[in-house]
Amino acid sequence: MGTQPQPKVRFPKLSGSSARVLLLIAAVGIALLTGGVLVSRHVILAGGAYSNYPPAKATEMAREQQAMATARANSNKPSKATEIPSSPQPTATFQAGIVNAHQAPFPPSVFFVNNSYAGPVNGVWEVVYAGRVTNQDGSAGQGGLRIYNMVTDTNLGQFLAPAGTSALTITAVNGVVMQLRSDSGQLLTFNLQTHQYGQG
Repeated sequence: MGTQPQPKVRFPKLSGSSARVLLLIAAVGIALLTGGVLVSRHVILAGGAYSNYPPAKATEMAREQQAMATARANSNKPSKATEIPSSPQPTATFQAGIVNAHQAPFPPSVFFVNNSYAGPVNGVWEVVYAGRVTNQDGSAGQGGLRIYNMVTDTNLGQFLAPAGTSALTITAVNGVVMQLRSDSGQLLTFNLQTHQYGQG
């Protein structure tokens, strides 16, 4: 048996415009595969939105679109709460004067208070509690004063009146001199700087 001749494959002839289209598609495909031309994926995905521009211009415009899209996406993210620096707390303001109350930072079982005075002494705000000590058996003891630093709330000392003096009450303050009266009617003074008693 002899070999049968193979039939020749005949390709249809293409018109000039069809051939140019096929050549253009082939050239673009080769360029994309070889990396010869950088075409942004946004140009392709946009269905040729920038197809009327030269490749370099289309790529640049697509890059700008990508940057704008990224910026919009980031602007939608919740931003961290801006921390507002806390303002300094105002310093305590004191008002000088006599207070007719029994309140004190110690119990009446230790020292019973008739009244108190608050005011600055040598630039330091002090509060002076006037009254008497309380004896261990609960009876009324000797009259005296207790002085506290108003800022630090620390005890600056207890100052007892002369022996036999009953509970004290502050009646007036002139500068650093405090006018006192005992429950029995005795008048005394007390110097807030020297912490000394005198006759009223």
